[in-house]
Amino acid sequence: MKILWVVPKWTFPINDGARIATDRLLRAVANAGAEIDVLALCQDHEEVNEAHMRAHWPVARVTVLRRGLPQSFVGKLFYYGLKVLTSPRLPLTFSSFADKALSGETYDIVLFDGLHTSVPFIDALKGSHRHTRFVLRAHNVEADLWYKASEQTGLALKRWFLKRQADKVSAFEQKILRLVDGVAAIAKEDLARFSLLTTRPMAYVPLGFDFKASLSHEQVDADNFLFVGRLDWPPNRDGLQWLLENVWSEVKARRPKARLTIAGVGDASWLESYLQKPGINFLGRVDEIKGVYQTAAFSVAPLFYGSGTRIKIVEAFAMNRTLISTAMGVQGAEVEPNMYHNAETAEQWIKAMTDVRLDAASLATLASARERMKAKFDETQVGQTAYEWLKTLL
Repeated sequence: MKILWVVPKWTFPINDGARIATDRLLRAVANAGAEIDVLALCQDHEEVNEAHMRAHWPVARVTVLRRGLPQSFVGKLFYYGLKVLTSPRLPLTFSSFADKALSGETYDIVLFDGLHTSVPFIDALKGSHRHTRFVLRAHNVEADLWYKASEQTGLALKRWFLKRQADKVSAFEQKILRLVDGVAAIAKEDLARFSLLTTRPMAYVPLGFDFKASLSHEQVDADNFLFVGRLDWPPNRDGLQWLLENVWSEVKARRPKARLTIAGVGDASWLESYLQKPGINFLGRVDEIKGVYQTAAFSVAPLFYGSGTRIKIVEAFAMNRTLISTAMGVQGAEVEPNMYHNAETAEQWIKAMTDVRLDAASLATLASARERMKAKFDETQVGQTAYEWLKTLL
C-alpha cells in the first residue's frame, strides 16, 4: 500500500501537539508495512531539511510546496483582503493552501493530516472514477474550535468576524467529510460528531505513545507542577491564563515551595505580565521534553474547551507523571475518574494543587493508570490497527 501523507507545515522539530501526533502515527503505520511519501505544504519562512525527515521517518520521497503567506501585519491584511475577493467561501486560515501545483503520481491512499491539507485536492476529490482513496485524519472538529472562540471573545466586531469564519469552516468541513473515502478521528467523541456529518467509513485512530520506559521519580521536585502545550492555541492559552489569574497565587500561599513550570512553542507574549508572579518558571520552547518531565512531579491541564485528544494527557501517563485536569482536558483520552485528580472550579484547583503529594498510595494509583493507558495507546498497536483499516478502503 502506497500512501501520500500530506502535512500542513514542516514537521521538525517535533515540539508541539500536532507534530507529535503526526510523528507517532506516521512512523507506526510505516513500520506496519506501508510505503509512505510525504508532501509538506510549508510557509515560505519555514526551514526544511529533507535529509533529516528521511533519517527520522522511513519515508521514500519528500516533496515541499511553499505557501506564500506574508508575515507582517500589513502584508497579511492585504493578502487576506485579496483572498476575501477571490475565494469568498474559503475560510481565511485555509486560503494559503489553495492553488498548489500537485504532481500526477498515483497513490493508493492520500492522507490529509488535518482539514487544511485537503484544500489543494478539491478537484481530485470530486473525480468520479478515481483509483486513489482519500482519508481525513481529523485532529479535532475544526468548526467547534471556531464557534467556541467566537463565544469566548467580548468584542462584538471580533465575535461577528469569528462567527462568520466559523460558518465557513463548518461548511468546508462538511463538504470534505462528504467527499473523502474515510475519516480517522483521534478522539471517540469526535467520531460521534463526524458520524452525524458523513456516511463514509470511519475509524478511531488515537494518539500512539512509547510506553516502554517510564521516568523514575528519583530526580523529581515534589512541588513542581508542569504545564506543557502550544502557548498560542486558544484552549491552552485561555486555560493557563485562567489558572494564573484565579488559582496560582492562592496555591503559592498555601504551598510556599510550589513551582509552576511552563513549556511550549508558539507566541507566548501574552504571558509576560504573569511571569513576575512568584514560583513561575517559564521555559518556552524546549528541544527535549523528557527532561522537563523528569524534574516535574505533576502535570496540569486546565482546559475548558476544544476537541480531539490532548497529547499532554496521554504524554503525562507515558512519562509516568500524576495528572491534574478538568474533565474537558481528559476528553478523548479515555481517562477514567480514578486515574487522575479532577478539578473544575478555582477552589477545586487550589485544593488539588495544594494537597496532592508523591506518596506510596498515589504512586500505586499512577502505576495502575499507566498500564491501562498503555493498553489503549501503545504506538505499535495503534499503527498496526490504522494500517489494517486503511487497507479495507482499497
